[in-house]
Amino acid sequence: MKGDSSVRRIIFATALFAFSLSACANAGGDNTAARAAAASATASANEAAAEAQKAIDILRSSTAELCQGESTAAERVMTARQAGVPMSTVMAAATKQGEPYVGFVRAAYDAPRLSTNSAKELVQGEFRDVAYSNCLKRWEF
Repeated sequence: MKGDSSVRRIIFATALFAFSLSACANAGGDNTAARAAAASATASANEAAAEAQKAIDILRSSTAELCQGESTAAERVMTARQAGVPMSTVMAAATKQGEPYVGFVRAAYDAPRLSTNSAKELVQGEFRDVAYSNCLKRWEF
């Protein structure tokens, strides 16, 4: 995902900061207050890193669900195209949803209408899979 690399950089920086604080606290003589502050900051930084990782996991799960929904819609658009449903009818439904659904209609109706059921099923599956792949790329998953 686009934010994935940024979040990873934040996690790395947080871990580095926590490590640095730990080293500073252990470097001096008998500075109990500094050690306690560094330990507290380290714990806080580790907690923030764990929360950031949870956020990444939630985004990945959400992206997979989003892309699954988009690919199913793309397959249905191509199925309608191959069944001979007029483009205007499919576009009317797609415009209510916006992009990328309007794009699915344009792309599906740019493809020729096929005659055999096996060819139709093949093109529908390929169209679905391309839509899924494009969704993942859009979100950099």
